[in-house]
Amino acid sequence: MASIIFLGTNTKIMFLLALGSLLVSLISMAVNLFWKVSIHCAGVTGPIFALIFVFGLNALPLTSIVGLVGWSRITLKNHTFAQTLVGTLISLTVGLVVYPMLYI
Repeated sequence: MASIIFLGTNTKIMFLLALGSLLVSLISMAVNLFWKVSIHCAGVTGPIFALIFVFGLNALPLTSIVGLVGWSRITLKNHTFAQTLVGTLISLTVGLVVYPMLYI
């Protein structure tokens, strides 16, 4: 819904961010039917990757947040390392597909 609203307002970056979030949610939901994946890591990685994509390497220190979220999920024994890694990779993969559309 948000992606449709943002498409109508001519804010391409917000449309792509909403589209990316939708795709990450759908993929994560499908994976979670068979295996547990960290939605926290996926949810944090997407916006941070978008900021790095738009602002360049100046936003790179924000990636430490992804590590902290992953570490907390593992420490709290809510996820394994593999589950946090897959959540992060889902978000990165979607970002690599969606965010280059910003420059089309």
